[in-house]
Amino acid sequence: MPAHITHICKSPQNQPTNQNLQKSVIFPTFVNIEKSYIMHICKVHIENFKRYKGSFKLHFDKGINILVGDNESGKSTIIEAIHLALTGLLNGKYLRNELTQYIFNNDMVQKYISDLQEVASTSMPPHILIEIYLEGDDLAEFEGMNNSERDKNAKGISLKIAFDDKYSNEYEDLIKLGGIKTLPIEYYNIFWSTFA
Repeated sequence: MPAHITHICKSPQNQPTNQNLQKSVIFPTFVNIEKSYIMHICKVHIENFKRYKGSFKLHFDKGINILVGDNESGKSTIIEAIHLALTGLLNGKYLRNELTQYIFNNDMVQKYISDLQEVASTSMPPHILIEIYLEGDDLAEFEGMNNSERDKNAKGISLKIAFDDKYSNEYEDLIKLGGIKTLPIEYYNIFWSTFA
């Protein structure tokens, strides 16, 4: 578990006693998607979303889970990532209409821009990946290998925000011009699917 999340409490009795230094986020892991499924989120995988640089995985138990950590440690970002992957909404607006570089991990964006300044750099723009792994009954339509682990038995939902290859020619022209100071978000697309 990353150092910025101190621990996950499985029940309210395990909460830290020093509430002045730490803030908790409590949420149930049960989800209902269009049908009367009984399911729960068993794992979340986040890459390059806001404060999460690189790959971050978090496992959940059935029922209520409590994230505990210092202020600004990323607890709310985990909830925001789950909400985004399940609904496509960020701050109440459809992400497709509000896509911005500010939801990407800033270190990854700065590394990309810095790498482009190097001679003959072929650095590709960073991506965001949020995967919600599910467990429960009747989830065949969520099951398949369309996940980062390539696990054919995994069930879940994937949201990927990445460079769209259909803009390869335009992107190459942009790179040749040089002077890129921001993420070329106009060449990105949102790929939202089940693992099936």
